[in-house]
Order: sequence, then structure tokens, then C-alpha cells
Amino acid sequence: DEIVRARQEKGKPTDIFRFIDQMNIHEVKKNAVESLIKSGATDCLFGNRAQKLAVYESLLESAQNSARKNIEGQMSLFDFGSPAAESASFGHQLPQAAEFEHSMLMSMEKEMLGVYITGHPLNDYADRIRELTSVTSEDLASAAEPEHNADHHIQDGMTVIMAGMI
Repeated sequence: DEIVRARQEKGKPTDIFRFIDQMNIHEVKKNAVESLIKSGATDCLFGNRAQKLAVYESLLESAQNSARKNIEGQMSLFDFGSPAAESASFGHQLPQAAEFEHSMLMSMEKEMLGVYITGHPLNDYADRIRELTSVTSEDLASAAEPEHNADHHIQDGMTVIMAGMI
């Protein structure tokens, strides 16, 4: 709810820094942000998932510390020379990090969502699967329907070859 509220009030963020900065940090848990990154929900923001995963924890901690200081009124003249104040004045930059392998991205999506979004592990074997199989799950499903059974090539007791993941 907080992420939706922040987006409606402050607009679409363009990077992970604005994404975290725009919301009330006390309303969003760290694992929620991690899940959004791993599932690909933040792919519309600048940078790749590896870069975002490398910085999100420190960004959340920094935002929580800033919020705490603002609440407690602890901002002092000495804070202006701190590394946090200096980094805020020079802008934000994602670390250099190569994107994860496609198989790792799919694995994270499956872990977070229960389904694959950007691909499927069997896509690499699609040509070979087509060569070896004689039936698909779609063929079996349509053969089970009485109105399609008469004109279908699958017969009861027939041996077929299927491929898939368990």
C-alpha cells in the first residue's frame, strides 16, 4: 500500500534511490524490497538486478537512520561533513556489477513468484523436445474432451512420448 501511495503522490521513480526515498521507510520491510528486485518488479528502474541487490540494504538503512535523526532532532553542524551528507550531495551511483546469468534471474523469479516470467528452463531445449516427443500436454487435454476425441490422433492404450519438468 505504501509503495502504491508513494507512486501516486510522488510519481514513478526512475531508479532505486528515488524508489526508496519516496516512500515512508517505516511502512516497507526490507524483504519486500528484496522480493520486488528478485521478482523483476523493479526492472523498469535504472540498473540491473545485481546492482539493485547490492545497494538496497544500505539505502534502506540510510533512509531509516535519516528518518530517525529527523524524528529525534539530532541533526547537528557536525553531520554536514559526514560521509552520508557528502554522498547525498554528490548524487547516487549504482556499483559496477554484471547482471546475473539468465538462469539465475529465472530462478529468483520462480523463488519469489512461484512461476517463471522472463523465460523457462526448457526453452533452451525446445528444438530437441520437439524432435523427441510425440504428444504435448495440450494434445492430451484436448483428447480428453469428448467432442474432440473422434478426430484426434491419440487413442486409448497408445504409447506416447512427452517432455516436461517435474
